[in-house]
Amino acid sequence: MLMMSLRVRTVCAAQTCRRRPEILEKTVMNPIFLVLASGALALSGNTIACTGKQQNARQIEKAVSGNTICANDHGELWQEQHRGGGQLWDYKKGPADKSDPSSRVGSWSIDQTPGDAKVVYNYGSTSYAWQLFRDDGGSYRLCGPNGGGRSILITIQPGLGGC
Repeated sequence: MLMMSLRVRTVCAAQTCRRRPEILEKTVMNPIFLVLASGALALSGNTIACTGKQQNARQIEKAVSGNTICANDHGELWQEQHRGGGQLWDYKKGPADKSDPSSRVGSWSIDQTPGDAKVVYNYGSTSYAWQLFRDDGGSYRLCGPNGGGRSILITIQPGLGGC
């Protein structure tokens, strides 16, 4: 079985930025090892699950609208500003930086499905829907995307600055 590690990189050309997957490494895995490893994860309490309380549509809107989500996902720094009108901007090095200024990278919206609200990001033809969880200590996690098993610790920075 062939396993691939991917990361998503923001690629900009002609004032248009898109997120594109990029293969980091390929590994041939023994299927028996994968079954054993899957069982170990299940027995260890599903280490990739989100904890805390899943946020509803109103709570998501209050948390992210007009604010910047900050995260470091496998070395990729996220500084995504959630502007009015559903505009999604990447802070990069800031609006005044001449080499890598802030720019619009897509849009954001909220899927208001009762009991399963999500924040939805659109980058051109690619969309990602993430559940937002908040634990008792006030920390937030994005879970998904699109029903996937990832859990990313995020910081919600008040306002539209950098992280």
